[in-house]
Formats: sequence, structure tokens, C-alpha cells
Amino acid sequence: MAEGAPVHRGRWGLPAEVAIVLLVTAFVAVLTTWPLAAHLNHAADDPFDPRFQAWTIDWVQHAIAHPAHLYDANIFSPDRATLAYSDSLIGVAVLVLPLRWFGMTPIGVLNVAVLLGFTLSAAAAYAFGKVVTRSVVAACVTGAAFAFGEFGTYESAHVQTVFRPGVALAATAAWILADRAESHRRLWTPTVAVVVIAAWQCSMSFYTGAFTLAAAIVVLAVRSRSLDRRGVVAAVVAVGGAGAGALLLALPYLGRHAAIPGFHWTIADLRLEGADFLHVDSRVALWGGALGRGRPWPQFPPPLFPGLTLIGLGLAGAVTGWRDGGRRRRVVITGLVLLVVGATAALGTSDSGWRQYAPYRLVFEFMPGGQALRATFRAWMLGLLGLGLLAGIGADAAVSRLRSVLRPALATALVALVAVGGVVAEGYRHRSHLAPVGVQPVDVALARLPGRGGVLYLPVGGGGPAYLSILAEADVVYRTTAHRRPTPNGYSGYFPDSYFRMTQIVRSLPGQPGLKYLQSIGTRYVVVPPVPPDSPWVSLMTPDTAAPLRLVGRYGSDLLYELPPT
Repeated sequence: MAEGAPVHRGRWGLPAEVAIVLLVTAFVAVLTTWPLAAHLNHAADDPFDPRFQAWTIDWVQHAIAHPAHLYDANIFSPDRATLAYSDSLIGVAVLVLPLRWFGMTPIGVLNVAVLLGFTLSAAAAYAFGKVVTRSVVAACVTGAAFAFGEFGTYESAHVQTVFRPGVALAATAAWILADRAESHRRLWTPTVAVVVIAAWQCSMSFYTGAFTLAAAIVVLAVRSRSLDRRGVVAAVVAVGGAGAGALLLALPYLGRHAAIPGFHWTIADLRLEGADFLHVDSRVALWGGALGRGRPWPQFPPPLFPGLTLIGLGLAGAVTGWRDGGRRRRVVITGLVLLVVGATAALGTSDSGWRQYAPYRLVFEFMPGGQALRATFRAWMLGLLGLGLLAGIGADAAVSRLRSVLRPALATALVALVAVGGVVAEGYRHRSHLAPVGVQPVDVALARLPGRGGVLYLPVGGGGPAYLSILAEADVVYRTTAHRRPTPNGYSGYFPDSYFRMTQIVRSLPGQPGLKYLQSIGTRYVVVPPVPPDSPWVSLMTPDTAAPLRLVGRYGSDLLYELPPT
């Protein structure tokens, strides 16, 4: 394609292009996650984190009418601001709020948010590729690389990572800002766009929020020669405004950090969080056997091999784009810098081994907020945006060669189909075993009981490995969406020391230490499922030996007790 060629919209214009892109990316999102779309209200892709994220969105939607208490979620009672123990997902929750009005279950709302995240992320990266390269084929490949493939598959159970359109949109706004500065046009629209996009992405997750700001900074740095004095001022305002917005959204987290000395990650916590670019998720259909190490899920370090399609097209794009010179060389430099920055940051750091010398060590040690980001491998989304851009140029070069033997429209469609199909196929995994998700009869009963007292769900911290006990709390947290009563149970990215103290104290139930503790934190009810004979709560299986707890009722296999009044 000739340097500086105009962007042709076709006779239907921009709205039609947007509609087509959204429809196609939505179709690919449904296809790659199937059969999730057929079981939206009752299942999840993973048995743990999706339950917690569904609770997060449900809590935000429930509490948004009272923003002063938004972060005072009902888990880890009596701790305050417990929503700040993990990603708040506010930007997602507000966007999918109408689904709540239509009566969808919390897990159904989350599943739609996941599909919407894939769709919007791919569409946003398409926009970046189209604006930068002025090629539909390159845009298609950029969108597929950013949203789908192995990384999309590995992170498909984490809506805070799947929902990342802000990264590509901020890069697009930054590129437009540089173009407008170069042609001496008004700059306020892209400047404001960078600030708003970064703030919106930060309201979902500070991981993707940080990478959104980084994407804008990288593009502005690469395009620095295009910025006159007005452009430099606009770039500073954009980056500074985005940083100020992130700081404002971080205030609840900073409050938790000040109140809890241990509310941050140590460098040892990052030991297994750096990307492994030589292996893939063992669940991937195409390469899982050969490059999956044969390990069961979960796998650490995260296996993030980008796939042969992107590597081959990316190399071809880097070479041909550099040779073309002019605008294409500028695009190649942008893609390479995004790739290097993303890959380097994704390697993370550690307290031992070669990773302790990786550049991310400087971010962790010296950059404000650096100790808050544990999952460093997620920075690879920046690298994928750059690699997708390079692969898009490679695909566009293939179209140019095929046009000598095929009609232009046919050559474009063929290359786009093969390139995008290759990216999607290399990241595809069969999802035949979805995890059923739902509330129990006792949860519904708790919603109908009068009063505002809290509830403890047993067992906690006993009867098996501690790691498995913590994972089981994800289901408990989800079940509280039926009644939203405060509970000392909890599941999050961070577990406070108060939770682990609680798990030891309540082992004495129905004895006085456990009773007095629960009464002191406002807990009124205790839910007891069937427990094994060696459980510390076996006496609660019989109402006569559970005294002074009073049996409220039996709901399925669960017993519901009420604590005596203080």
C-alpha cells in the first residue's frame, strides 16, 4: 500500500464499518469461548475466580447508589473497604448494569462482560491498526492478535484482563494526537480522550490501567518528532491527567495500604509471575501437547508463546515495513517498541535466579505503585499490540503480492481469513467442562429472614490443604449475592490477617470463644453443610449438640443456625 494512502470507508461509511467489526469480533468471542454463551446464567469457565468477579460486579451494581460506602463490601467482616482488596471492576459493572435490570444472574452478567470484553478489545485494536496502517487487513490481524490467541485463552477466566479495550484506544488517541500536531490541527479531542480512556480502564483494574497509560506514552515517545510545542504540551497534559485520574481512583487502595502494613506484594511474590514465552497453556488444542509441558492447570510461570502465525507474519512485517521506509517504517518502530516494552515488563522480576536482574526490578523497587502489580506477565498485552501491528503489516504485504494473481477484494479477504484464523486456531481450547454456578436454598432463606445480622459459612480454614480451603471461599462469596449480608468469609487478591485469625477462633464452635467472637463482629447466623467426622464442627451436624446455637431450619443438605442474642 502506498505511503500516506487515504483511509477509504466505502460507500457505507464509518458506522457500517464499526457495526461489521463489532459483529465479527462478537462472533469470534462466542466461538472461541463456546459453549459459555449457551450457559450464561448457570456456568463459568473456571470454578474459582469468575465466581468472585461475578460477586464484585454484583456488589458494585448494588452499592453504586450509595457511593460513599461502595468500597465497604460485605466480605471479610468486620474489615472496611474490602472491595479494595482486589480489582473493583467499576467500569465493567456500570457498563453491564442493564443486564441486572433484565433479571440475569450475577454469573450471567459476568459471562456477558467476558464476551463483551473480548469483543471490545478486538474492536479497539482493530481501530488502532486501521488508524496507524490505513489497512483493513492489518487492522484485522492487530485486533485478533490483541484479543484472542494464546494470551486470550490463558486469561479468559479473568474479566479484569479480558476487558482491556482502553490499552488499544489510548494508543490510538495518542497516534491521532501526534498526527494532528504534525498537521497543525486542534489537539484537545485526543488529549481528553487519553485521559478519559485511561481513567475508565483504571476503574476496572490497575493492571490494564497501567498498561493503558504505558501504551499512550510509548506511542507519544515514538512519535515525538511529530510533536511541536503544542503537541508536547498536549502530550504532557494527557499523560499527567491520566496519572491524576489513576491516583484519584487509587485512594481507597492507598487507604488500605496505610491501614494494613502488609497490604503490598514482596519481590518474592513475583517469583512465578513472569511470562514463559517458550511454552503454551497445556489446554490449548493445537500446541498444548507439544509445548504445554504436560502440566495440569494452573501453570506457573504463565506460558505465553505467541504462536507461529504472529511470529512469522511479525518478522515479515518488520522486514518489509522497514524497507518501505516513510510512514511504514514509523509504524514498524512503534510495533517494535511496544513489543520490546511489553515483553520485557512481562518477564517480571524475582528475589532469585536470572529474573532478579530483569529491568522490571527497577519498576518494582522505585516506581510509585510498582509493588501493587504482582501479575507482571499481563504486561504482555502491550507486546501483543505491537506484535499484532507488525503481523498486520506482514499480512498487508502478502495482500500486495497476491493482487497480481487475484482480484484485490479476494486477495484481501483470503489473507485476512488465513491470518486471523491462524491466530484464533493457535489459541483455541475446547471448553467441554464448564463449572456449574448458583446459589443454594439456604442463601435464598437468608435473604428472606428479618434483620441485618451477618452470616458465617463453614467450613473455613480446616479440613484439607489451606490453599484448597481458600479457593472454596470463592463459592461462598458468590452465594452472598443472594442476600448481601456481611460475612467473615472472603475471597480476593489479598487475604487479610484477620481472616486467618477468624478461621482459628471459629474452630471452637459451638464453644464460647467462637460464639463471643462472632457476636462481637455482628454475625447472627451460621451455615453448616455436611462435614467429615474429623471436622472440628462435627458437633454442629446435630441440633442437640449444637447448643447454644438455635436451629433455624434445614435447607437441602445445609443446616442454618442462629447465634444466641448477646
